[in-house]
Amino acid sequence: MVFSKLDRHSVKSHLVNSGGQKMRYVLYRRSDGQIIGHGTAQSDDLSAIEDDTMAALFVDTLPEQDSKVVDGVIVPLSEIEKEDLNFPSRKSQAQAEVESHVAQFRKSVATSLPFQDQAYINKRAEAAAYLADTSQPVSDFPMLQQISALRAMSAADLADLWLTTNTAWAPILNNSEIYREKAKLAVGAATTIADVEAALVQLRADLMSIPVP
Repeated sequence: MVFSKLDRHSVKSHLVNSGGQKMRYVLYRRSDGQIIGHGTAQSDDLSAIEDDTMAALFVDTLPEQDSKVVDGVIVPLSEIEKEDLNFPSRKSQAQAEVESHVAQFRKSVATSLPFQDQAYINKRAEAAAYLADTSQPVSDFPMLQQISALRAMSAADLADLWLTTNTAWAPILNNSEIYREKAKLAVGAATTIADVEAALVQLRADLMSIPVP
């Protein structure tokens, strides 16, 4: 017997050992008729592959994935049933989309490289410490010393630029994080695909509302 899945459900394999021509069948849940697998059997008796939770039905051709068995007849799922079937995967996908939307927004306003966030933190720390007392040797602040030389700027001017830029980014980061949390909670609480899509639309609108210098 050849066995394969029709959808995301896990199905155990069964064997029918009688001789004869192989016949195609579908395996479905008794509780709701949802088709969860198919295979071929060498017997017209499917009792060996059925149990209290699953039943089997001989078919000439394999049905569409979005189908179920009702009173021994294969019928298509309604639109509501299709939504219920696809809802868990769409919800999981939407959670990933929330992260992606926020990441793309942040990339549009700040350099996105590995450890770049820490580099910004280090720059701010050096800038704040130097501006607190500019009489200190600039050599005590290696990034500030070398980058100010590369840019042909005074250490004080560069330190001021770093602090100003970092301060301008703070509300962008803070607001995008608030909206990220808001969207993830909305997706998590969604009970329909329409709710999920509405949460993503709202997230995009929220991100677009953040003032960018």
